[in-house]
Amino acid sequence: MSKKKVLVIDDEANIVTMVRSRLEAAGYEVISAFNGEDGLLKAKSNKPDAIILDIIMPGMDGGRVGEALHSDPQTKGIPVIFLTCLVDGKEVGSQHIIGGNIILAKPFKADELLRLLKDVIKE
Repeated sequence: MSKKKVLVIDDEANIVTMVRSRLEAAGYEVISAFNGEDGLLKAKSNKPDAIILDIIMPGMDGGRVGEALHSDPQTKGIPVIFLTCLVDGKEVGSQHIIGGNIILAKPFKADELLRLLKDVIKE
């Protein structure tokens, strides 16, 4: 069985490094993008099994990236986990759903991120 691919899109290099380290240790293949435009290109070319997407980014923010992903036939089936500091853990709650989107509040626990990934990636 091949490794599951996860695309991490975040403009903060330290967040990408931390998420990459944790996901690779858990057996995932990780692809990185540091802005929305590059993230869209990598989503189309790499066909990841899931995307972890920051919301607040310069240029094309995560909301616009998410809309573009869901409206493109090549990427619309890829599950997206939004990673944001716009809400806190109490606002998101244990279901991690706001407005039909999966949300993980920053700061986050690595085991929580791994659990969400396992939930959204079809094995």
